[in-house]
Amino acid sequence: RYYLLLFVSISAFKHVFWAWYLLQAPLTLATTIVLCCINYFFDTVNTFLYLAAYTTPTDYREGITQTMLIGGILFLLGSTIETSSEWQRRTFKASRYNEGKPFTGGLFRYARHINYTGFTMYRLSATLLTGGWIAAMGVATCHMVDFLARAIPVLDRYCQMKYGTQWKNYKAQTRAVLIP
Repeated sequence: RYYLLLFVSISAFKHVFWAWYLLQAPLTLATTIVLCCINYFFDTVNTFLYLAAYTTPTDYREGITQTMLIGGILFLLGSTIETSSEWQRRTFKASRYNEGKPFTGGLFRYARHINYTGFTMYRLSATLLTGGWIAAMGVATCHMVDFLARAIPVLDRYCQMKYGTQWKNYKAQTRAVLIP
C-alpha cells in the first residue's frame, strides 16, 4: 500500500511541476478538463484493481515482490525519461538563440516523442502494481494507441507548419517515433 501511495504522491508532484514549470504554453480550460478526466479514469481503474486484489483471498506475500520491484524500476525510469526530456526541451527553448528551432538534442535525439514513452512507462507501472501484467499491458496499449493515432499526428502537423524543413530533417535523422 505504501509503495502505491509513494507512486501516487510522486505522480501528483510531477503533474504540478509539469503544468507550472515545464509546460510553456498556457493550459486552456478544455485541455485541463480532458487531462483531469483521463487521470481520474486511470487512477479510478487502478484503485478498483487494487481493491479487488487486496480483498481477494490469495497467496499474498509480505514484502517487496518481483512485480513490485519491476514496477518500481519502470516507474523511476519512465518518470526520469519523461521529466528529464521535458526539462531538456524547456532549457533549450529558454535560450533566445534557439528561437524558431525545434529541440532535437538530449533524449529527443533517440526518439521524436521520447517524453510519451516515459509517460507510458510510469503510468503502466502503477497499474502493474494494482492489477498485474495484463492490466498494465492494457494501460500501455491505450496510451500508445492514443499517442500514435491522435497526439503524435497532431503534433507532427503543428511542428511541420512551425519548423518546416528543420522538422522534416529531424524526422529523417531521428526515425524512431516512440521507442529508440
